Amino acid sequence: MEVVGFGGKELVVKEEQVAEILQEGIPGELYKGKSVLVLTPDGTRTCPLPMLVRNLKERLGEECEALDFMVALGTHPPLGREGILRLYGIEREDSWPKSRFMDHRWDLPGTLVEVGRIAA
Repeated sequence: MEVVGFGGKELVVKEEQVAEILQEGIPGELYKGKSVLVLTPDGTRTCPLPMLVRNLKERLGEECEALDFMVALGTHPPLGREGILRLYGIEREDSWPKSRFMDHRWDLPGTLVEVGRIAA
């Protein structure tokens, strides 16, 4: 697998560059006709999340079956639907008909399943 993109400690990546990186780095055969789940950080990490989410919708939204977003909370409190939309910079949820916006509900019994253990 080839890594696409560039970066640097003092570098600010412009939105047009992000769109180009997504175009080059996410080939259509990976998502066409499929359901896609995008895991994002919560508000405790800094990044231009609204710009990234918007560009992912532009790149994948028309051709994938579903484009869902889940906030990876760690053990932080859930944001709720309005908080998630605010985090992503989404003003009108109805303009995202193929998407669901979810918290990772680590706090609810039954939402996690043990798949094994690694010996120390």
